[in-house]
Amino acid sequence: MSYSVICNNTVRLRERKQAVNGFLRERRAVGFRYDPWRRGLGMAEWLVKTEPSEYSFDDLRKAGKAAWDGVRNPAALKNLRAMKVGDRVVIYHTGDEKSAVGLAEVVREAYPDPKGKNPRLVVVGLEAGRSLPRPVTLAEIKALPAFATSPLVRQGRLSVVALNASQWKALETKSRG
Repeated sequence: MSYSVICNNTVRLRERKQAVNGFLRERRAVGFRYDPWRRGLGMAEWLVKTEPSEYSFDDLRKAGKAAWDGVRNPAALKNLRAMKVGDRVVIYHTGDEKSAVGLAEVVREAYPDPKGKNPRLVVVGLEAGRSLPRPVTLAEIKALPAFATSPLVRQGRLSVVALNASQWKALETKSRG
């Protein structure tokens, strides 16, 4: 590659970076905050996993509201910290069931784990919603095109996963029949 081509590419990259930064500066001036975890201005959707023998969706429904704790994976903790009040959540049972079983809503944003001694651990407050009309198994989820690149499928041990709108819609549709 010649020196002039490298220089031209460097100039183009610098101009592109300046344009993006200018765009973000203008948006910040009117109160917009860029947050890659918040897709759009509306609510976000999440999927949280639980072992039903330890804490099931039925336990959450009986309690009404609960602190969602026990998350230690750094990527999952990052997702917990990104949850905002009003975000919708799918509850997924691991273990023998391996299926999405119910819905919940975030009622309290991330705060330090009251039971934990590690200051990096956080919990969120969840309020139980309705059960899905029928559980959606992991095999069915893997077969949905919307989940082809999802961390739910690619990173099996990740306990808190962000969902996009098409994934949320696909889960709702699949649970109805």
